Amino acid sequence: MEKIKEAEEFRTKAKKAMSKSLFSSPNPMEAQLYYGKAADAYKRCGEIRLEKLCRAAYAECLELENSLASAAAQYVLSAELTIQEATSSSIEMSKTYEECHLYYSKAAEAYRNANQLGRAGEAMMKGALSLLGDDKGLADDDFVGGKRFSVMERQVLSLIEEAVELHVPDPLNRYKNFRQTGKSVFVGIKSKASKNAEVEFDEVTLLVCRNNVITSSFAHETLFKCIHKLIEWNELQSAIYAAGAASYILETDGISSITLARAYCIETVLSLALGDVVAADQQFMHHIQNTAYLSTRECELSEDLIRAIKVMDYDLLEEARNPSGKNRAALSSLHRTLQELVSGLRVSGVAKTSKMNGLKGISDSVPSIQTPVLDYDDEALQASLDANYAEMDELMNDMGLNSEEEDHRKNDEEAEGNHRKKYEEEEEDEDDIDLR
Repeated sequence: MEKIKEAEEFRTKAKKAMSKSLFSSPNPMEAQLYYGKAADAYKRCGEIRLEKLCRAAYAECLELENSLASAAAQYVLSAELTIQEATSSSIEMSKTYEECHLYYSKAAEAYRNANQLGRAGEAMMKGALSLLGDDKGLADDDFVGGKRFSVMERQVLSLIEEAVELHVPDPLNRYKNFRQTGKSVFVGIKSKASKNAEVEFDEVTLLVCRNNVITSSFAHETLFKCIHKLIEWNELQSAIYAAGAASYILETDGISSITLARAYCIETVLSLALGDVVAADQQFMHHIQNTAYLSTRECELSEDLIRAIKVMDYDLLEEARNPSGKNRAALSSLHRTLQELVSGLRVSGVAKTSKMNGLKGISDSVPSIQTPVLDYDDEALQASLDANYAEMDELMNDMGLNSEEEDHRKNDEEAEGNHRKKYEEEEEDEDDIDLR
């Protein structure tokens, strides 16, 4: 109770510092100090929501003082506190995911303005993936056999692919044609000789693209997390699009070997899962131009899988993906989602995936969580806390976090219909005869 009173004093001083009067103007430098102290005091008291709101206000004051990197770090912390708050309150989970995405978006913008593109890309990707929720937030019946029954919303998929292009511009991504939503920010020239001709980019555009590639040491890890999440949601085309971005980053750094080998193997598995063994074979021929890849266990696994499917030999395929066989080391190094994808490969057609069970919304399967009732001995203190919540809610309204507009959550009906049709076609393909 003493710490809460102390936090209230800091918050009051911060509010006073940001107020405008006839003889004074707002002082963000002074306010950010008090908001930071108030957030730390609320943290000691376990008041997650008030700590989150104070840190958001702290970040805004830092932005006004042009301390962009510090402001972005506070926004990221606010996003993490949003998820932590949801586990101990009755807030609707869909609202939690949207608020978390907004904090990450603000962090990405601040990092970008601070010229920290690596952190900006990571924050943007986390914000997009946060809209999908987490494994604990969704019902168990929505996750079977390593795959989701729900279909990813088109808006979320669009945000993920935008985050991928922020890491590697599309002109440099050899799998740019697998992008399902939106268009690249870089404009190319299309030949008039053929309607389906490849878009070409001049040297100036390519040079600009190379200068905008995120080369941070952790950039490929962010993309790998994205690939695993896309595979989990059965978005294999977008997954191979993200895999192309990860491979380009690893190829250009000049030092990666084992990680690059795994990236090449991911590309091969995804191409085979999409049922295009010809493309997988062509990609493999490109991969082996890297002499270091030839001696890796991932190269042997990729070659065995391609050979088995090319000759349509089921026994050879089973031998190649046997978890106790010669490729067990390469298989064990792959992520769980990729291991399950390898186990679903067939000698004809696309890989077996979980059947889609309609366009079920994310929030429909989220159970509500009961709110613990705070019991304070001091009634005046409880009333003061309620006043704090009301005041901080007004602050969030000013930031646009409590907007009632729902337009951003509405999907384009035509695009959603095409998305549904794609999965219906995949279900029909599973009924094909497996020619061994």
